[in-house]
Formats: sequence, C-alpha cells, structure tokens
Amino acid sequence: MPDAGSIYLDFKYDSLEYDTIRFPHGNDRKFIQEIDEAVVNSAAQAIANHAPDLTWVYLEFTDDMGHQFGDSPQFYDAVKAADTQIGKIWNAIKEREKNFNEDWLIVITTDHGRDAETGKRHGGQSDRERLTWITTNSKNLNQYFKATPGMVDIMPSIASHLNLTIPEQIRKEIDGVPFIGPVDIAELKAALDQDGILLQWNLLNPAVDSLTVFTTTTNNFAMGGIDEYQKLKTVSAKEEKFWFKPDSDSLFIKILVSTPHQYLNTWFVKKRLSEQ
Repeated sequence: MPDAGSIYLDFKYDSLEYDTIRFPHGNDRKFIQEIDEAVVNSAAQAIANHAPDLTWVYLEFTDDMGHQFGDSPQFYDAVKAADTQIGKIWNAIKEREKNFNEDWLIVITTDHGRDAETGKRHGGQSDRERLTWITTNSKNLNQYFKATPGMVDIMPSIASHLNLTIPEQIRKEIDGVPFIGPVDIAELKAALDQDGILLQWNLLNPAVDSLTVFTTTTNNFAMGGIDEYQKLKTVSAKEEKFWFKPDSDSLFIKILVSTPHQYLNTWFVKKRLSEQ
C-alpha cells in the first residue's frame, strides 16, 4: 500500500491450506498441524539465515482443536504441540544471539479466549472469552506488563524494543501502551459524569507531576489526514482524574493526553455512553 510506504515482505510462507496435494484435508484436521509445522520450519530458517527485522507467525491448530473438541485432551495436546513448534523459533533466535551478538525480542500471544461452558466458542463478552495473555523474553519490561496488557499494546512495545522513531502525528493516534521501556500512564478512560466528562488514568511513573489534556472533534486520521488537537489544560498527574465540560455538540470527542514519555488517547462517544 502506498499509504504504508509500499513496503513488501521479504519472505512469506502462506496459503498452504490450498495445497491439498501436499496437505490432503481430512476430518481429523491434522493437515492444519502439518501446515503449522511447515510454517514454523520456514520461519526458523528465515530467522537463522536472514535475521529479518520483524517476523509474524500464526499457528492455527490449537484454535481448530478448540472449536472442534473444546476443553479436551485434543485441545491440550494441540497446545503442547504449539509449544514445541514455537521452541524451534526460539532456538533459532538463541543461535542468532549467540553467534552474532544480536538482541532479539519474541512476543507470544493469543487473539481471544474461549467460552466457559464448552471451550468451543468465542466472540462473546464473558471474562474467559475476552481473556488473552502475553509472554515475552524482554528484560526491559515496565510496570504496565503486570497490569495484564492486551494485544493492542504489542505494536508500541515492539517499536520501543526496536528504538523506532514514530512520527508525532502517528504517535498521537496509537491506542496501545508499551510494556517495554519508559511509560508514565495507562488505562485512560473517559465517562459521562453529570453534564461533563470524567477522564481517569493510572499513574505508573510517580516522578511525573503533570500531564496535558488535548481534544479534537475530528477523525481525519482515519482517512490518512491529520487531526488538530486543541490544548484543554495541564493538570496534576497524581490526581489520576480530571473533569471537564465540553464546549462542543459533536457526537464524539477524541481525547489526547501527553506525558514526558508518551501520548495516550481515548474517545468519548455521547450516544454510546448515554445508552449505558
């Protein structure tokens, strides 16, 4: 995509489910596990031989067994198999670190949980279905990692590990909080409070005395544009809350908070909050 810098993948190993000769489909769905094995072997080889700056690997068999059997020996065996497969990638990483003095980061996660009744379904709002987890080898974890970060926090964490310089206008729009490197606040929330908006956050860095709140009623960023945020006020960070009355009739307000080490944003949507 031109908007993303027209960057192409150097290596890709995908769509193997269409190769029904090499991976014949059967009702036991073992071909998915065989595809996962082929993907892992390719990823480990690419890491060992080429050391790409960023690698993304998706393994499907655990999810497949979960949908088919739910909480079951088949599902648990699939998890164990995935652990062994990820170990191949981890071994390739350790070889790179040993032989080339490189500093590698691995982040392992899941994109959803499963229903509590059977373990077969997901997509609802139960605690178990919404539960995800993250594990990593990083030795530079900050205090936010202990607060159960989500998938949205992985990208800024990887960017922190890679020491990427993200343009300011994009930094303002990143939803996640890095669990690697310096961090000041987390859990930014906006809620209707009487005739105003109550903004709340968790202060993670006690050395931060104040933070600055900005707002905008546009979302030009969604179409590749820039939103002009207006400064609202600089407030005490230690209060962990700030109430204000918006001077706009817009159906939504984007709220941006600036601290010494980060930007963090949230939305206030009038209709959605008034329906709660």
